[in-house]
Amino acid sequence: MPKIIFNTKIMPENTENVPPGNPNFFIVNVSGERFFSFAPKVLRIGHTVSVAETKYSVFQRKELEFCFRLASDEEFAEDDIDNQIYRSEFPHLLIKYPGTVHRYRTRCPRTAYFIIYPAETAKIFELSDVDLSQFSYPFEITPQIAGLIDELRSCESQIHEPGIPDRIDLIALRLISEVILQSRKTSQIQPAHKKIHQIAVFMEGHLNEKLDCRILAEKWGMSLRTFFRHWKEVYRQSPAQYLLKCRMELAKHLLSRSSLSIEQTAESSGFSSTGYFIQAFKRYYGTTPSGFRRKNMQIFEDK
Repeated sequence: MPKIIFNTKIMPENTENVPPGNPNFFIVNVSGERFFSFAPKVLRIGHTVSVAETKYSVFQRKELEFCFRLASDEEFAEDDIDNQIYRSEFPHLLIKYPGTVHRYRTRCPRTAYFIIYPAETAKIFELSDVDLSQFSYPFEITPQIAGLIDELRSCESQIHEPGIPDRIDLIALRLISEVILQSRKTSQIQPAHKKIHQIAVFMEGHLNEKLDCRILAEKWGMSLRTFFRHWKEVYRQSPAQYLLKCRMELAKHLLSRSSLSIEQTAESSGFSSTGYFIQAFKRYYGTTPSGFRRKNMQIFEDK
């Protein structure tokens, strides 16, 4: 397995060194003109070789961060995300979603590389079917992944040169895609997690039906308690929250792309009543279904 070693003694002049308590923590701002707009724009990149012992820190996430935790002498990383404890073996990709409260600690030095996007970029990834509800993706450091990280590192000292911000945007997207695709391919190594993914896919295909977690757990050979335990290991949201998110996304799609009535949209999206659907939609998106349709159907028609 390729090893990635960060040389923290030689750094470009434009690099910020934070925080004072950890001299091996570096961030590079990715600013400047872009020539292309088809890749999400990276806000910052950086890396850290963390100190041996840090206390729990609390972060109210304001941005979307993809943190590639590459190596540590610890058996696993422990994260408290919105008061839920998650444990992940190294190496893994941790997705730090905007709006979440994140606490963590390190007991041994930890090597990590991170890519930070503006909060609104989360919608771009979600629209591209990148599953951000799964907080952690295990992966193997292949020569390709190591090479992509090296390419990003090489861009740090050239950040002010024309075309480098575009190059960072593209390499970052390739790195994220490679890790998630690899994790999907190897998910069969963890049969329980594979079952959870299968259940999630089943739920997405039967949104207009009444879904019972106990029945789904039994269908995939698990007790309800085991189902919830493994679900928490894979997804940030509870099954109910995940199902609501999927139904809301379907409803939003139907409202902007079909002529179904509000009542028909509610039924097709799996809501038990139109009244409940309208209330839930307004809580979720800040507008009523009809208000959303008036605005977004007009945009769609104008195109």
